[in-house]
Amino acid sequence: FEAGENGKFGEGAKTVFDVREGTPVSEVTVPAVTANEGFVQKSGADAWSPALPTDTFTAAGTYVAQYEKAATDADKYEPKVEPVEKTYGEPTTADDVTSKVTVPGYPTDGEQPKVTVDDPSKLPDGKTPGEYDVPVTVTYPDGSTDTVTVKVTVDKSDA
Repeated sequence: FEAGENGKFGEGAKTVFDVREGTPVSEVTVPAVTANEGFVQKSGADAWSPALPTDTFTAAGTYVAQYEKAATDADKYEPKVEPVEKTYGEPTTADDVTSKVTVPGYPTDGEQPKVTVDDPSKLPDGKTPGEYDVPVTVTYPDGSTDTVTVKVTVDKSDA
């Protein structure tokens, strides 16, 4: 057995040598592996390459643990965006924009995603009516990010 490229054997785990042909799988202790950060061991028949036999070892071989990238918060969640409506003459603040970004389904206990306006200097000043697209980045506690756009509408002047 080999731990593979993106992990290591768990504490006290041993690699096994010379498993005789015809040995039942139930008599072999498959070593536990710990995936490196950002990875998880694949499951089922994909956990080892070649796949471990289901009942009896019929041939000699080296079994290597297989990993895949762990899903990030950015993979699991999709931010939701609401538009911002501003009165003519009223500048748009970063809070106006970030308060319109939510992450449905994200657990409410523990650290929350941080929502930031990519370039606050480009927020509408309220002096020019129209629609503006404001890029926003959602940074999750695991370090992954999603980028979304918040639409800001500045109403026309009453004058």
